[in-house]
Amino acid sequence: MLIAEASARETSLTNQGSSNMELTYSSCTLGVTAGVADGNVVANVRIYRPGAEDISAETYEFQVPGHFVDGKEAITFATEWAKEWIDEHCV
Repeated sequence: MLIAEASARETSLTNQGSSNMELTYSSCTLGVTAGVADGNVVANVRIYRPGAEDISAETYEFQVPGHFVDGKEAITFATEWAKEWIDEHCV
């Protein structure tokens, strides 16, 4: 099980193995997976933002490139990257 420091905006954290994580952050749900593409370890991020009264629900998908050693490092980096993206685009 992953041990994480709780932040004020992070409401839940579920680790489903070293190459798959799902969490809720700032009213968005994000899923992060790690895999291999073109021989490199990459992370894939899916951010789901539920709709409000005047806004429909939105889903964003990204591949986060990097020179990761393994899936765990990719997941960690991509999770922080996604939180920063949410802070910038979904608040």
